[in-house]
Amino acid sequence: MIYVDSNIFIHAFIDKGAVGEKARKFLQLIQEGREKAATSALTYDEVVWKVWKSRSYEDALSAANDLIEFPNLVLIGVDDKIVAKSFDLMKIYRIFPRDSLHAACALENGIFIFLSQDKGFDKIKELKRKTL
Repeated sequence: MIYVDSNIFIHAFIDKGAVGEKARKFLQLIQEGREKAATSALTYDEVVWKVWKSRSYEDALSAANDLIEFPNLVLIGVDDKIVAKSFDLMKIYRIFPRDSLHAACALENGIFIFLSQDKGFDKIKELKRKTL
């Protein structure tokens, strides 16, 4: 299984260029069941906020609905165990809180492949970051 960072969804929803196209193609693999993937409930917040700010509230609602109904995507909740792991990752790697939450969601669920355009995740030795 692969963890999909929020920036992949953001590129898919907003980016009309090559990176956006690659993101849409990868997400289609998940929808078709050809790739097993998960993301955090935090992704919902990040994607909806970014779409709202860059487009419109109506587009944000549409993106929210797409995420809620996204086939074959496991949505990982953030609980006290995830937050504690997040805190440990922040202390070890000096990363942003939001990034540490995403990483903790992956690691606490036995996911070590991390799809993200964010190089900051390269600091986390337990994860293998892949890009589009």
